This record gives sequence, structure tokens and C-alpha cells, in this order.
Amino acid sequence: MKYRIISAVVLFFSFCSLLSAGDKYRIEVEDNIEIFIWQNPDLSRQVVVGADGTVALPLVGRVKIEGFTAEEVEKTLTKKFSKYIKFPNVSVLVSKKSRQQVYIIGEVRKAGAYPFYKNLKLLDLISAANGFTPGTNISQVILIRKSGGMRVTKKINLKKIIKGKDRDIPLKKGDIVYLPRSGLTAWNWFVSNVMPTLTLISTLIVLRVVLP
Repeated sequence: MKYRIISAVVLFFSFCSLLSAGDKYRIEVEDNIEIFIWQNPDLSRQVVVGADGTVALPLVGRVKIEGFTAEEVEKTLTKKFSKYIKFPNVSVLVSKKSRQQVYIIGEVRKAGAYPFYKNLKLLDLISAANGFTPGTNISQVILIRKSGGMRVTKKINLKKIIKGKDRDIPLKKGDIVYLPRSGLTAWNWFVSNVMPTLTLISTLIVLRVVLP
């Protein structure tokens, strides 16, 4: 009976490894990852990819896995764990992908998170949020986007887009759109001094507190 259970476990993780090898999906922040190291249950982990793109593992510490396939992570972890155990057999499986969402906050009627889909654009998101409120500074809309491990900002003149003078802006997963009130003078300072240090969650919290 014990032999059958062990054989089943081996076959399962071998199958997961084959799936991972053929899957070109690249791991993202907030993905749930199963990391199994055969005959080393104390080293195996269920982890969530952190905002910095890393996971914390015993012996090897924090390992950057965001942007890599499961097969690539297996190779990386095999190399790292081989310093501590002989011939580690590592399997990596993405058990749950991060929720694909975009966020809109500020002077809109229904702020919050919305599902991201292919070809989603700025006006689509604003429409989903039931439009902006009177007194919104639509010539100073801010797009906050993750790039190279940081969050960068772009100022958008929504007025020109509405009038057809500029093209609508395609959105990416994880984008945050902020529609400020007219006359908000603290925004440029906030972007320059605070924004680069914020994660997605803390960005949303601070914006709600500082810029209600």
C-alpha cells in the first residue's frame, strides 16, 4: 500500500513537471506556486509570488521567479538546492494564476478593480466605472503602470481623447488609473517622492487616504 502511494506521488509530480515544461506561461506577481523537492518534504513549499517577484525558500533564501516559466524555475532551483542536497529533483507548478485586473480610483462614480481583457482601453474602463464626476481634471489623468520592477506614471489628457484629438490608451494588467479633482496641486510631489516606493496594495491604500 505504501509503495502504491509513493508511486502515485511520483507519477503525479512527474506529470506536473511535464506540463510545466510544455507550458510557456511566465510566472507573475501573486501567482500561487507549488514547489516540490522529491524526498525532501521539509523543503517543499506552497508559496505566493511577492510584489518584488520573489519567493522565500528554505536554505536558498529569496529567489526571483517572476517572468520565468515553471521549467526555467525548476532549473534555477535545482542548481541552487544542489549546493545543499545531492541530485535534487525539483518540480514547479503554477497552481493558481494571479487575478487579471485593472484599477480605477479618484473622481469616478464606481472606483475599484475591474477584470482585464485583451484590447481593454482607457475609455472602456472609465465607462465600466460609470464615468467621471463633475469637477474632475480630465486633462491630468494619471496612469500608474509597473515597469522593470517599479511603478511608473504617465500623464494623460483625457479631454483630447474624448474629442478624438488623441488615440485612446490600451491598458495592461495591473494598471491603475487615477482621475484627480481639479486644482489638486500635491499630486506631482506625491508621484515624484512617494510613488516609486509603493507596491500595488499600498498604492491603493495611500491614494485613498491622502487623495480621497
